[in-house]
Amino acid sequence: MVRGIIFVIIVALVAVGVLAFNSTFLINFAPISSANVCRDSDGGINLILVGTTCDSNGCVQDYCAGDLNLAEYSCSGKQKILSRHSCEFGCLNGKCGVEGAKYNLYTASTKLYLNDSINKVRQTLTETNIPSLLADGLFNWSIATIYSTYFAVGSSKIIFAKQPTNNSDPKIGISLDTSGNYLYNVTITFSTYIDFTNANSTGKNITLLKRDFVVDNETNATRLVLKADKKYILENNMPVKFKSVVNLSNGTNYAIETPIRGTLVKWLGGVQNMVKLTIQVYAPSISEDAILEGSYMIDPFLRTFKIDFNQTSVPESSWQRENFSANPSSIDGITFNMKDYRNLEQTFNWLHSDGFGNSILADSNGNKINIAEMATINTSHYGIIGNGVNGYIIKVLNITNMPNGYTNDSVLFQDLFSGQTYSLNISSEGSGQLFIENSTYTIYYTNSDIKIKYSSSSQGDITIYPHIKTYMGANVIFYEPLTISLNNYSINSSIYSFKIFNGNTYSSIPVVLSATGFNIGGQVVSASSSAIINSGKVSYEFTYVSPFTTKIFLRDVSGNQVSRPAIIVFEKAGYNSNYEALIIKTEGMGNSTDGVGVSDVEMTWGNNAVFKNLQLSSNQSIYKSIDIWGTITSLNKSNSDQYSANIKHNYQQLSNSVYITEIV
Repeated sequence: MVRGIIFVIIVALVAVGVLAFNSTFLINFAPISSANVCRDSDGGINLILVGTTCDSNGCVQDYCAGDLNLAEYSCSGKQKILSRHSCEFGCLNGKCGVEGAKYNLYTASTKLYLNDSINKVRQTLTETNIPSLLADGLFNWSIATIYSTYFAVGSSKIIFAKQPTNNSDPKIGISLDTSGNYLYNVTITFSTYIDFTNANSTGKNITLLKRDFVVDNETNATRLVLKADKKYILENNMPVKFKSVVNLSNGTNYAIETPIRGTLVKWLGGVQNMVKLTIQVYAPSISEDAILEGSYMIDPFLRTFKIDFNQTSVPESSWQRENFSANPSSIDGITFNMKDYRNLEQTFNWLHSDGFGNSILADSNGNKINIAEMATINTSHYGIIGNGVNGYIIKVLNITNMPNGYTNDSVLFQDLFSGQTYSLNISSEGSGQLFIENSTYTIYYTNSDIKIKYSSSSQGDITIYPHIKTYMGANVIFYEPLTISLNNYSINSSIYSFKIFNGNTYSSIPVVLSATGFNIGGQVVSASSSAIINSGKVSYEFTYVSPFTTKIFLRDVSGNQVSRPAIIVFEKAGYNSNYEALIIKTEGMGNSTDGVGVSDVEMTWGNNAVFKNLQLSSNQSIYKSIDIWGTITSLNKSNSDQYSANIKHNYQQLSNSVYITEIV
C-alpha cells in the first residue's frame, strides 16, 4: 500500500515537472498571462540573433526594417517594447549580419599594388576556395538538380583619384564602372535544365550563396520571381528588381517594382529551361563608383557577403613613412629637410640664386655644395661624399698649411647632420686620410681648398652626383649641371670613367679620349651630338663644350635638359625590380618679383602622368601625386610665386588588402 502511494506521488511530481518545463518552453511562442513577466527568446537586445518576445498581448518576432535596419523587440518590465538599430553589415532574416570567413584576393608572394586590377592574382573562385559561401546546392522539382556556384572577379583597378566624386579629395580606392566592366559576377550552373514555371518548382526552396529563397507563383516564362524578405524579380539582361506594395489613403494599394542599382541578370536557356544564372554587380551610380581604402561594398542583392578593401599596407599617416620637404626660405634660397640613415634630421639651404636666375647648389651665404669627386672645395664650402653605402655632407671648417713640412698642418671638417667634427690624419705634405665611421677618404689640400678621393675608385675614375641614404632606405642625390675637363680634371689626371648612382649601386660609364674629341659610354660626343646615358630610371646627357670638355645635364621625364639645381630621390626596388625616382625641379629668378621655388616633383614611373597633381577639394592650394612605390607627393601652391613640396616616402612598397568576407 505504501509503495503504491509513493509511486503515485512520484508520477504526480514528474507530471508537474513536465508541465512546468513545457510552460517555460512555450512561453516564447504563445501569449502569457498578465501574472507572468515578459519573455524574450534571444535574451534581450541581441542584434545578432533573431528572437521572439511574448507578453500578455501576444508574441512578436524581430524583423528587418529595410536592408540596413533591425526592428528588435525586448522586454521592459512585463511589457514588450520595440527599438530600432542600424546594422553595419546589413539586416537579413531578422538579425544584423556579422563578419564571417574572409578570403584574400592576393597571396603573400603576389600582392595587389597600385594600378593593379583586383583579379591580377585570383580570377575565379569556387567551393574549394570559399566552401561555405559557394557550396553546391540541390533543387528538388520534377528532377533532383544539383547546382554549383562560382565567383568571377572583375578587372576593376586600384587607383589614386578624386573618388567617388570629382568633389572628393584624391584617395586610393577600387574604381568601379556603372556598366560594362563588372566588379564581380556570381554564376549558378545547374546539372540539368530547370523549368521554374513548372508546378513542381513553385514553392520550392533554393539557396543562393547562403541566401534562402522560395520560387514564387508569380514566376512566368520571362521572369523568375524569388521570395525571401520580399519578392525579387529576375529578368534576362535587366537589373534585379524587388516588389513592394504602396497603400493609398483611399484604402486601395498597388505594387511597384524597384530596380536594385548596380545589378544585371543574365541567364542561359530561359526561365523554362534554365541551365545557368548569372548576377553581375557594378557601381550603383557615378557618385558611388569606388570602394575606398578602409571601406567595403555589400552585395546589393544577396547581401550575404561583401568586397572589403582594408587599409593599404602603408597608410599616409603611417610611422613607416619618412618626410622630405623642399621649402623656399627666402626669395633666393630653398631649404631641404630629411633624415639620414642614422635617423639624424637636418634642414639646410641647398639652393642659392644670384637674383638674376643663376642658381647653384649652395647654402644661404653662397657657399657651394660640391657633388663631384676630386672637385675643388674651398674653406666654408661643402662636399657630398659617398662610400657606396651611405653618404655624407661635410663642411670644410678650416685649413692650416704651414710652409715648412706638414707636422703642424691641420684640416678640420664637420658632418652636417651629426655636427661632429673630424680632423684630417695627415701622412704627407698636402695629403691625409679622413675617417668617418667605417669609411676612409684620401684628402688632398692646399692653403685654401681640398679635394676628396674615394677609397673605392682608382685615379681615373670620378664619381659624380653621389647619394645620401635616408632613414627609410631611399637615396637622395643633389644635382646641378657639371662642366668637366676630361683630359685635365684634377691633379693632372685624365678621366677614364664616370661612376653614377643608378638607385642601387654605381654604374661605370667609360670615357675614351681621342685627338679630336671623346665618347661617353660608347657614344660619340661632338658639336652636333651628345651622349644619353641611362642610370637606372633617370638619364643624363653629356654634351660637347670643346674637344676635351663636357657639360653634364640631368634629363627630366620628358627628356629635356634640367638646367637648374634639382634633387633626385631614388626609391627602393619595387616588385618589378625597378628603382623608381622622384625629381624635385626648381624655378625662379631669385628676386623680389620672382622668387625661387619648386616647379614640380616629377615621377619616373608612369611617365609622370599617372595619379599626377590631383587638386584637393578641401585645400585647393595642394596638389597630390602618388607613384607605384606608394610615395605621396604634395605640391603646395599657396604662394603663387614660390611653390613648396612635401614627399612622404614609405619603407616598403605599398600593397592593398582586398578580400571577400562572408556576412553571417
